[in-house]
Amino acid sequence: MKEDNNKDGKHLKTLANQFKAMSQKGTVGFYEETVLGDLAEYFWKNDEKDLAMEAIDWAMDLYPYSSSMIYLKAQLLYSNKKYPKALRELERALALDPMDVESRLLKAKMLIEMERYEQATETLEGMYNDGISTEGQSNVHLCYATIYENLDRHEDMFDSLCNAIRLDWDNEEIIERLGLCVEFSQRHEDHISFLQEYLDEKPFSSVAWYNLGHSYWFLKDYENAVDAFEYSFYIDKYFRQAFVDCAELFIKMGEYERALSCYKDAMENNPNDGELYIGIGNSLFMKKDIERALVAYKEATLNSPKNAEGYYGMGLCYMELELGDLALEGFLKACSLDDRREEFAAALGEAYYMLGDMASATEAFNRAIELAPEMSEYWVRLITFLMDEEQYEAALENLNDAFLNTYGTELLYCHAAYCFRTGNRKEGMNLLQGAMSENYTMHSSFLDICPDLGEDNEVMSFISAYRAEE
Repeated sequence: MKEDNNKDGKHLKTLANQFKAMSQKGTVGFYEETVLGDLAEYFWKNDEKDLAMEAIDWAMDLYPYSSSMIYLKAQLLYSNKKYPKALRELERALALDPMDVESRLLKAKMLIEMERYEQATETLEGMYNDGISTEGQSNVHLCYATIYENLDRHEDMFDSLCNAIRLDWDNEEIIERLGLCVEFSQRHEDHISFLQEYLDEKPFSSVAWYNLGHSYWFLKDYENAVDAFEYSFYIDKYFRQAFVDCAELFIKMGEYERALSCYKDAMENNPNDGELYIGIGNSLFMKKDIERALVAYKEATLNSPKNAEGYYGMGLCYMELELGDLALEGFLKACSLDDRREEFAAALGEAYYMLGDMASATEAFNRAIELAPEMSEYWVRLITFLMDEEQYEAALENLNDAFLNTYGTELLYCHAAYCFRTGNRKEGMNLLQGAMSENYTMHSSFLDICPDLGEDNEVMSFISAYRAEE
């Protein structure tokens, strides 16, 4: 079969060279319709678009009533994004053969590209009843899915994609698209149910198992999510992202050894992957194995010197080892590579604070807040820092700004701490009670800001009494 294909290829190349030679002389001769079609496709694939169009136009002169040749011209124009011209040719093709499925589908796709969704829908209507193949029906559903996607009707898009897959079980690209769709539609339970149906037909689809894992993860069914991810990379040992996502889920579950195992398995086929070294570093850091985590982060920066995460991880390790100068160096490098990450800016502030550079620490904390004003934790850290420096006026100003930008129980505890540290115990007790009523377990953050109150009998009795009422 390969030998025949090679012969056909050589024959087509010979015909193409003959056509070029005759074209240059302006004496193109007679060719059969199918040959001209093959030549047009050959030229198009070889990026000789002018010759492709010349072959088509010559065919249309010889065979003016050939709807297939007109369709081919429309298809080539569509590929070149010349939609109005392509649409005019399609109308000609459909006038000759009104029931041609390919022409109607291409017309619908073109109208979608032109954002003429109502006309695209009208073109698709009734096609299910025209005796078209299952593949054709699947393509109709895919067109509807694209219309719904462009109209932000993601629930309808989800249904159309499912219908398309049921008609074409072998089209794994639709499974990938369904996985993206569910992120918007949030129909994770339906997604799981459908993928179980799909996997009954295609049990060795690594993409389906992978997407199934994500929907289980969203629903916090972590054990089933892990099983799905593991099936995914057992089927495809080169499926790097399945290893990575499974490892990240293990980290979330606190199972750091299993996370490390996933990263190391992924390393077998990706030995110089800096992101995998970062994952290993994160797992070791969470295990409090700081020295080994530092080694992994350093390896990450050697393999991916432009990846800011590696330098950030090194900075975190040096902070744990109380090596402020080296931590500062790591965080500065991370910020230089990615100045839009609020956690990098906040970490830089912590390093400056450790080294006693209060002005730079304030600037870095403010940068973190500028990047993520909705994150109460950065406001709390800045306000705490200002109070530690006895800059109470600035602390109050930032506290007021914080409540204008965001809200969180942590801020209430911070406000209570401010009142205690400025001598307003009565207001502090009222705020402490309000914060505990929202989230009692977070009261430790209050004691972190005011550690001396851990020895205050009134405050501790109040906290204990509140716990007893819970």
